[in-house]
Amino acid sequence: MGRLEDVSSPYTFRVPEGRETVRRARRRVVGVARARRYPLDEELMCCLELLASELIMNAVQHGGAPNEVSVSWTGARVRVEVSDIDRTDPRPEPAGPEDEHGRGLVIVDALADAWGRRRHRLGKITWFELGPAAPRATGARAC
Repeated sequence: MGRLEDVSSPYTFRVPEGRETVRRARRRVVGVARARRYPLDEELMCCLELLASELIMNAVQHGGAPNEVSVSWTGARVRVEVSDIDRTDPRPEPAGPEDEHGRGLVIVDALADAWGRRRHRLGKITWFELGPAAPRATGARAC
């Protein structure tokens, strides 16, 4: 596991089962970014918290436990990876106007600079990157 002070290595932590753990986990992601002094302004820190929350919630709801979160700096962007044991590939699909859930990956797709997924031996890793560079060509970021 990466030490908080060592910005060159990923900081990884486990997220126990249960929805109540998502709030603590997303705040921990932001805490790592602040402690490591990633060059993100307040808007990007809020966006980081939102996107981390969406991926962590998806993993907790659909992927089963244990889940692991990794936070790192690529040199230009913060990268958050969330692993789970579900091998199903997540896809952003629009939710209906009356749906209370199902918008997470649509939000990630709209706000992240990049995102994707890859398989690992026990399931999959879903990740996103967010950085201080110019907003995506589709317009200004609004987190």
